[in-house]
Amino acid sequence: MKIDVRDDKGAILSIVAAMVSATLLLAIIALVIDGGVIYSERRVVSNSAESAALSLARICADSPTTCLSSNIPQQFANSNSPDGLTRVTEICVNGKTATTNSCASTGKNSIDCSVPPSGITQFARVRTESQSPDEDSGIKTFFSSGEVKTLIACAQARWGNASSAPSYSPFAVSICEWARQQTLPRVLKEFTTNNGVGDCTYTFTDLAGNTYTKSGINGWAALDLLSTSLPLDSRASVSCPNPVTDKPAYLRIGSQVSQITRDQSSQTYCGDSNLATKMPVWINQTLYLPLVSTKKLTGNSTVHTVEAFAAFKLLGYSLSKGQGSSKEAGGITPTGNWCPVNTNCIYGEFVKTISPNSEINETSGIPNIGLQAIELF
Repeated sequence: MKIDVRDDKGAILSIVAAMVSATLLLAIIALVIDGGVIYSERRVVSNSAESAALSLARICADSPTTCLSSNIPQQFANSNSPDGLTRVTEICVNGKTATTNSCASTGKNSIDCSVPPSGITQFARVRTESQSPDEDSGIKTFFSSGEVKTLIACAQARWGNASSAPSYSPFAVSICEWARQQTLPRVLKEFTTNNGVGDCTYTFTDLAGNTYTKSGINGWAALDLLSTSLPLDSRASVSCPNPVTDKPAYLRIGSQVSQITRDQSSQTYCGDSNLATKMPVWINQTLYLPLVSTKKLTGNSTVHTVEAFAAFKLLGYSLSKGQGSSKEAGGITPTGNWCPVNTNCIYGEFVKTISPNSEINETSGIPNIGLQAIELF
């Protein structure tokens, strides 16, 4: 009797084909999973490096001599890692490590940091690598055969003078007034416009230790945040914006803004309301004040040119209600006769901080007043 084995051969081939297909499918699935794990972990170590570099640059902008000893970079690296396991392998500030050794060389491969461009002297660099809970470092994948694969990342951030700042309040402070006010908190008296432009000139040392000589008016003066001298998209939405609801003026170093005419009888510094009704909105807020030099034009007209920016925490105020001694005050103010009759005064302290959404000013000769910007590069 003859037996036909063709059907059995076909069945075997089908089984073999199915097994090969299943194996290939499993391999593809494993490869996809491995690729996803590597991509996800690379994003983690990259995000950790960038957040750590930005946080370190912010600290260095405030405390350049002590920022290398900060543990903030590792904290930020872990907080940006889902499992809290990302190792910081190098912290470098201005080319030096915490042990004053030179930092490792850069540009070894496409995922490493590049060499800082010429002229950048204030920068922070952070290198990170993947870490697993049961190994010193790295991650395991299906095709790694039990071996640990280490993923690395590098990020650099620099800091410097903010070239711009959002302005909500119509206060511009003379740059030499900032220079001569060395006690904290400070009383700033309004410049009396009908006395003409009384120049003051001061030589001072900025926060970076550089010496400058600048001229300006005495005290503070009101600015027109809707000034036509500003580009349309840089003007405020109203004369005295509310930080919660209104668009500020966006001033830049070199911007020129005209002065609001002083009117003691109605005190109309703010076109949409009395200044006194706006002052409580700014109490305990950090205001970004332009530090200006002032030039007299024709008649009583003046123009202010922004030389730098300072962050000023407004603590209190005293506003004249017109001729006489009647005043309206608010916030925390000094005791005694701290604000003269017929004078508008603001009271607060200059602080060091970062200007939101500002780029770094590349121009030399801009003093470090305390308002800085940071950016990745």
